[in-house]
Amino acid sequence: NQEIADRLFIELGTVKNHVHHILDKLNVNSRQDAASYLNLVQNHNAVVDIEPDETSNE
Repeated sequence: NQEIADRLFIELGTVKNHVHHILDKLNVNSRQDAASYLNLVQNHNAVVDIEPDETSNE
């Protein structure tokens, strides 16, 4: 959090507040849970993207 605050020239408390709200919106408890959720969503989207189009003749 401190590195983020330093790079963005904002207070540490501001970073903590934003991270807390992001985790709340994702309904996860940690950054690790957020990363796992993102990985799950990306893998799901990759599977959906490769499914054949219903209008194709294949």
